[in-house]
Amino acid sequence: MHISKINLSRFSDFIFPAILLLIAIVIAYPRWRAGIDWRDEGLLAYGAERVVHGEIPHRDFVSLQPPLSYYTAAVAFKLGGTSLATLRVFGSAIFLLLPVLIYALGRNFLGPILSFAAAAPACILGLPYV
Repeated sequence: MHISKINLSRFSDFIFPAILLLIAIVIAYPRWRAGIDWRDEGLLAYGAERVVHGEIPHRDFVSLQPPLSYYTAAVAFKLGGTSLATLRVFGSAIFLLLPVLIYALGRNFLGPILSFAAAAPACILGLPYV
């Protein structure tokens, strides 16, 4: 009986993150299909480009966004090249990994169903940051 409980737990640790990824893709697909939003992504991309060239947010240029967003986007630009497509892929990766990481963190303290319930809202609430 103990062996089947362990196998069920391991199975749920693979199936629940897969379900989370599927939910996130289904929710985000219409937005990804809509194309690049030049207003939001353009401002982030320009600020990240300025950071790549050595400027510091809130000292060298004014921004409503916190500085970490510019630094992480600047790292993405260094790794993938300076383009809005790189920024879109980076945002999509964050959006898809966030529910899985929340599930993994919750699994350290909770069972699989409660961890899934804790991670599911990130599939919707993380969407504006893509």
